[in-house]
Amino acid sequence: MQQQQQPSCAASEASPVALVQSSAADLDIAVTSLHKGNLEALKLMNSIIFPLKYSDQVYRDCMQFPQLTALAYHQDTLVGAIMGRLEVRKAKEGGGGSSSSPGGARLYIASLGVLAPYRGYKVGSQLLTRSLAGAAEDSMVMEAVVHMHVGNDDGKRFYERHGFKVTETVPNYYRSLDPPDALVLVHPLR
Repeated sequence: MQQQQQPSCAASEASPVALVQSSAADLDIAVTSLHKGNLEALKLMNSIIFPLKYSDQVYRDCMQFPQLTALAYHQDTLVGAIMGRLEVRKAKEGGGGSSSSPGGARLYIASLGVLAPYRGYKVGSQLLTRSLAGAAEDSMVMEAVVHMHVGNDDGKRFYERHGFKVTETVPNYYRSLDPPDALVLVHPLR
């Protein structure tokens, strides 16, 4: 994916920001919650990283879960983000879930992306770890689930390094991509 431009959005003074140090290099990353003031920057960054457009409803849903959705900034430039939400955990229905019995909730990761120049600095790992920890605080959240394009080998390796396992392939999940199939990866939290 080509980087065309970098969205820049200073972290809002009204939002809580935690500074964390990457162990891969001297790259200070400030992590903050998604809010109305940085929503457009996130939409712009996602349009650069991903080959599909997320609906406004996905952003609204994820904004409701500040412990699961976060943005990463380096020197006031948005460089990565994770969008997550909680869903009722159901029996297998051809779209995810590792269990044949319903119960509890699951963290659904709608997206996790880092601008290409900032990959390799553990920005994605920091975001994923934060979201998984936020989900694990709720004893009803049993697992984390993500759909990803079958051709995203780097993404698959990333999630597998973090304890996710491929549980199924969903045919025709991405109508606008070729091939249109998605992998479902699941990480048990309990």
